Amino acid sequence: MEYGKNNRKPRIRKVLVLVSGFSPRFNHIPSVRISKLAKFLSKHFKVYVVGGLPKDVCVNKEVDVGTAELIDISGVSLNRSNLSGSAQKATYRSLKLKIKIFLGPLIMFFFSLSSGGGIYYRKQEYILAIDKIISKYERDEVIILTSYNPWFIIQIGGYFKRKYDEIFWVNDYRDLPFDNIVEPLTKHKFFRSAAKWFTDKSDITICVTKEIQEGFKSIVQDPDKILYYPNGYDLDDQPLISNYQLNNSDAVADKLVITYTGRFYQNGTRELKPFVAALAHSMTHNNFDFVFEYAGSQGQYVAKIFSDFGLSDHLNILGVVSRSEAIKLQGSSDLLLLISYTGDDDAQGDGIVTGKFFEYALSRKPIMVIGSSGWELKKILLNDDKNALIRYSDTNKICDHLVSLFKLKRSGERLLVTYQSDEFDSYNHKNLAEKLAAKLRHL
Repeated sequence: MEYGKNNRKPRIRKVLVLVSGFSPRFNHIPSVRISKLAKFLSKHFKVYVVGGLPKDVCVNKEVDVGTAELIDISGVSLNRSNLSGSAQKATYRSLKLKIKIFLGPLIMFFFSLSSGGGIYYRKQEYILAIDKIISKYERDEVIILTSYNPWFIIQIGGYFKRKYDEIFWVNDYRDLPFDNIVEPLTKHKFFRSAAKWFTDKSDITICVTKEIQEGFKSIVQDPDKILYYPNGYDLDDQPLISNYQLNNSDAVADKLVITYTGRFYQNGTRELKPFVAALAHSMTHNNFDFVFEYAGSQGQYVAKIFSDFGLSDHLNILGVVSRSEAIKLQGSSDLLLLISYTGDDDAQGDGIVTGKFFEYALSRKPIMVIGSSGWELKKILLNDDKNALIRYSDTNKICDHLVSLFKLKRSGERLLVTYQSDEFDSYNHKNLAEKLAAKLRHL
């Protein structure tokens, strides 16, 4: 191959290769970030996305990545299809959760597994696909952006940076790979050292939250190359929900429709139980009624909690739905629930910011965040008093807000929120990508 350490041909243009464990076609919230990067950066560069798309997963049939070219890498689902009986399956789920929390980070560092440990990827297929792209553009400047997690994606970036010193390497961190409160093992110095090594070798590192940004700045040689690149919203998603922004009054006029789309983390830091306890309290002590709609893969977990509180009749489990269906569902709801942090140390949860927030916000429906009092997006959220940020332990405050929204709905008021335009505009994916593109041009 001519592209290499001794090749000093004049460069013509920049080619961007986005590498992720999640293809934009993968119906999973982490895939949204990579798809938006592809869509808006493809207005500035030739873009490829090399992403994981395992078999037997829900696939987004329609995905907008601009002019980017998608290269899907297959994966093997490590399912439990060989288990029979509910007891065995429950044991499997419990064991898998414990392994993920206590050993997951170490296993995922040495093996090409997804962040949840449920998918095994063929790392060599990623390498071959990227090498093929590089060989095609031997006279152009190639930028590789690797998105964590999983770990092996970052390792692929390190591999190519060592192999071709003329390649520019950008790391993207959606989660903190060291000192992560959700994964106690990451407090070991091994993970801090690994993160420092990979980050020092890269040209730029972008971080989804300010907390992650500050964490990396504290360990690297050059803090100035650690940039803040949050999740955001895409105005092109607006037509998906434009017809669903009215209250759901025709169908369920006498109930507050609460929706949650996505995952929970059953490790004490992002639990559903405290919120359901508040729902039960509201039903007992107030003139209040509701229906809770859940779209996601953890239906059994959700059903058990509602059953334990005697609220099964108020639950509607929809299972896994496409992103477009999720957006429509959110637009037809009265309240969108976002569980950010349910741990005891209030200061620990400030930087837990999922991309789901902006997907919710685009619907203009009220959002209740169960999280820490210093949550990073607090200022944007609380611009409208129909939104709320409440600690998981403040049952009375959760109840009061639920009842107040219910009364507003019963009075005929439209449950829509307004965000301060200047502050909200800074999280537009288009604006974010333009700033990043300017940085990449000067590499």
